[in-house]
Formats: sequence, C-alpha cells, structure tokens
Amino acid sequence: GRIDAIRLPLLAPDFREREIFCCGPDPFMRAVRGMLDAAGFDMAKYHQESFAAPAVEEIPAPFSPPAEDGAAAAVEAVTPIRFSLSDVDAECVAGQTVLQTARASGVRIPAACEFGLCGTCKVRKVAGDVEMSHNGGILDHEIEDGFILACCSKPLSALEIEA
Repeated sequence: GRIDAIRLPLLAPDFREREIFCCGPDPFMRAVRGMLDAAGFDMAKYHQESFAAPAVEEIPAPFSPPAEDGAAAAVEAVTPIRFSLSDVDAECVAGQTVLQTARASGVRIPAACEFGLCGTCKVRKVAGDVEMSHNGGILDHEIEDGFILACCSKPLSALEIEA
C-alpha cells in the first residue's frame, strides 16, 4: 500500500532530517505532502516532480457525416480487435489506440499515465501487429514475449488481445 504516517517513521526514523523527493500521480503526491506537513516535516526540504501526458489527439467518429448531396459518406478505416478474456469483438477506428477501443467497447484495461511510461496498461497481444510508441514503460523482453502497452499501441492489422 501507500506510505502513511505509521509506516514512514518505521521505514525511515530520521525522515525529519532528510531531503524528500516525491514523484507520482497528483493524488499520491498530495497525500504524501499532507502527511509530511502533519508530521511536522520542514516542507522546505520537500521536493516533487510532476509529469503531464502529451495532448491527446481527438479520435474521429467511426462514420463520416453524410455528403451534402445526400449520398452516404464513406466509412473510415476500422481494424477488428478481439478482446479474448472479455469475449468482446470491437472495431478500432483509424488513429485510435487499443486502450481507447477497449474503453469504447466496455472492456476494462487498467491504465494510469496513458502515455507509455508507467506500464499499468500492459496486455498480451496474442495475434496481429501494432505500432507502439512508448516512453519506457515496457522492457524489450516483454515485447518479445508478446506484451504491448494498450495506451500507446495502434493496430496495424487485426488483433487478438488478452483482456
């Protein structure tokens, strides 16, 4: 679990004498900051580092609006994704990630940073190919073993995902 006012002095009895550096999701950092402040820690020795995800590009709707002459508009390219553990077949719109498709289809894949850093959304790719632009949240041997980060993987072919 998270560090708390009981565990902190057990793990680092001299914490009040240290410089403390904190990095993580904003709710975690707020909790740590509040706990240290309440414990009488000199907050001038507290430092934190925040990261923000890059701007998320808007994903187009699966269908284009009707043409002005009333003719049906062309359907945008979609790629089938099979989420085998959930028994869900979905369609991924061009430009959409595996995670976005999962969410739109009611398939739950845990996620946190959503830009390929934390590894929370790691899933096994059983079949198919993806383009994965991660930021270090997955190791080479995990990729070789068939894992991908759903948040930053876009299908290049039909996929089967263990989720």
